[in-house]
Amino acid sequence: MNFEKVTLKAIEILDRINIPYFVTGALAVVYYGEPRTTHDIDLVVEIKEKNIDTLVKNFKKEFFIDEISITTAIQENSMFNIVHKDTGFKVDFWMLGEDNFSKERFARRTQVKILNTKIYLPTPEDVIIKKLEWYKMSDIDKHYFDAVGVYRIQKEKLDNNYIISWCRHKSVLNIWEKMQKERLVTSLKQLKPILKGAKIKFSVESFTPPMEKTEASMDLLSEVKKIASSLDMKLETGKAGGGSDASIASSLGIPTLDGLGPDGEGIHADNEHLILSSLIERTALLTEILIRL
Repeated sequence: MNFEKVTLKAIEILDRINIPYFVTGALAVVYYGEPRTTHDIDLVVEIKEKNIDTLVKNFKKEFFIDEISITTAIQENSMFNIVHKDTGFKVDFWMLGEDNFSKERFARRTQVKILNTKIYLPTPEDVIIKKLEWYKMSDIDKHYFDAVGVYRIQKEKLDNNYIISWCRHKSVLNIWEKMQKERLVTSLKQLKPILKGAKIKFSVESFTPPMEKTEASMDLLSEVKKIASSLDMKLETGKAGGGSDASIASSLGIPTLDGLGPDGEGIHADNEHLILSSLIERTALLTEILIRL
């Protein structure tokens, strides 16, 4: 029995005993993205303690399976694995997470046909989001290139707004935007002039990410507004061009506010100037922020 058949055997048993699941990890990446070798079998499952006896009874004939490890995985919301007796292939079972993304990802799972068998997979959008999250946590390039591969193949079908929303929530929007910039640069490099003798040249001037609203930064802003109010100051939010180190900090998930310096006008223009009277009140505000926070 080969790797694929071991996977399908595990899925067949789960279907038979009505355990909800989807196949994740490398197999989902290969299905949606670019081929690569793997012997990893990862399943996200929704198992309750009442299912343990049935699970063990149905898997124990062909797999090594341990009841204690299953119980621990359920209690700790972690994972356990089983091993196929004839081949030694390992199947990892990851408990369904309790966070909103895990629940939504599971609810969105889709059924596809592989080797004449219907199986459940996460959507390509959710594969990309999860891979970007793994890349952020581990800094292992494989996860980033997996996400790039899925995007490259599925880009015409993807719900980009859904991806952006969850990337912002998980503070990986900067990595998603890095993917988009690299895709744009690649496309520019592939441009060919149609006029004889013409050449195309371009340069990338900045890779500073735009400063996006994050939940952490909005919470910080709420606290700072309260401090400003206590000083009889009204703090307004706005938009400005350019880039700063605040954009980088914010993209990493760090609570960040920009533009708390003195008021002024004519930003990045010939008449750019500060309003001197605002220096005192802004200094007072920054002092109170440092004291209270």
